[in-house]
This record gives sequence, structure tokens and C-alpha cells, in this order.
Amino acid sequence: MEYGLENRFKQAADSSGSLEELIDAVCTRRYPNTRIQRILFCLLIGLTQSDFDNFNKNGGPAYIRILGFNDTGRKLLSQIRDIASLPIITKSADFKNSELPGVAGMLKLESAATDQYVLGYQNPAFRVSGSEFTRNILYK
Repeated sequence: MEYGLENRFKQAADSSGSLEELIDAVCTRRYPNTRIQRILFCLLIGLTQSDFDNFNKNGGPAYIRILGFNDTGRKLLSQIRDIASLPIITKSADFKNSELPGVAGMLKLESAATDQYVLGYQNPAFRVSGSEFTRNILYK
């Protein structure tokens, strides 16, 4: 967040009654709607500039995350595992406490993002915190 933008957020928060009103009040030509949404989401999950800089300093992504696959993907996955320079994660719970550089930190942020995302599910049974580490990948 650029210097001074926090004041704009504070003023907007004092006079807004909903998320949409807050975003509209902060939004300008210089700070478009999507940028404001990204800033708010980073605040929500706790992603800081130092986290971002640290991840980039350590080479960017710390792992390859598989969310789902089919029979063709299964064949490719077995080939890729042998040549990939990053760990391939099919079950995030196995890497929750990983000592590999950056993996645990990135998974923690990914889990926080998922926890926020599932709050929007219509079915309350799926609005469960920590589902990042309990759900299996999709095999189709």
C-alpha cells in the first residue's frame, strides 16, 4: 500500500456500511477497483510486502501444487515428479510443517486465502476453516 493510501482507507471505513461502499469510496483513477480489492485481500490473509519480497528473494514459488487431474494428468504427473526442481504437492497436509525453504510460509498463506474463500459457499457444511489440509485433490 502506498504511503497516504491508508488515510483514504480510514476515512472511507468511517463512512462505509458495506465492502462495496468501502471499495467505491477508496477507488480513484490512480487506485482502480481491482487494486483496492487486492490490497484488502492481502490485509485479510496477512500477506505483507516483506513476505512477498522474501518469497521473491528465495526464487519465487516454493512448490508446485496439484489441485486435480485425470488419467492423462496422472501419466504426466509421474513423469514430471522425476524432473521437477520444486516439490510437487498433492496432499498439502504432508508439507504443513515442511522445513524446505518457503514451503510452510506459502502454504500458510494459501490456507488463509482458502479459509476466506470458503466463507462465500452457499452450503454451510463447506464453510470449514483448515480445509486446505483436509480435502483431497480432485481425480476425474
